[in-house]
Amino acid sequence: MQLEQNVSIRAAQGKDLPTLIEFEQGVVSAERPHAFDLKEAGVVYYDLPALLNSCDAELIVAELSEANDGANEESDGELIACGYVRIDPSKPYHKSEQHGYLGFMYVAPKWRGRGINKRILDELISWGSNRGVHVYKLDVYSGNQSAIRAYEKMGFTSNLLEMALDVDL
Repeated sequence: MQLEQNVSIRAAQGKDLPTLIEFEQGVVSAERPHAFDLKEAGVVYYDLPALLNSCDAELIVAELSEANDGANEESDGELIACGYVRIDPSKPYHKSEQHGYLGFMYVAPKWRGRGINKRILDELISWGSNRGVHVYKLDVYSGNQSAIRAYEKMGFTSNLLEMALDVDL
């Protein structure tokens, strides 16, 4: 796995919303084969403006940096990945009073397998840890084995399996 040196990580900004909306649809497309109950159109997972403005969340992006050595000048500043962490209260029966919920983990297809998702996760976990968070959770469809393997490689373990049944009445 080649770690991209010409990629910088920064907090998302309002100007990033059009690309973030495209990334959201990339997440929906990737998850659609694993989710029998997604609507055919109009799927919106995230309240992006709320994430951008929340004190309890950090939405970040990865972009190609100026140190691109001129290989592809028109792509300087191009957003290629994103993710967020949100500090949520934990259930009363959990040891930690709060946990970091990780979501919107997306890397543009041509940039996958280069360590960018790990960099985003590391940055999000650092942000949460600086705010006293020690437990992190995320959701992944049980059929999305490539994502499960990637998260396991980063130290995540299965914790709770949600089961669903579709009964046509």
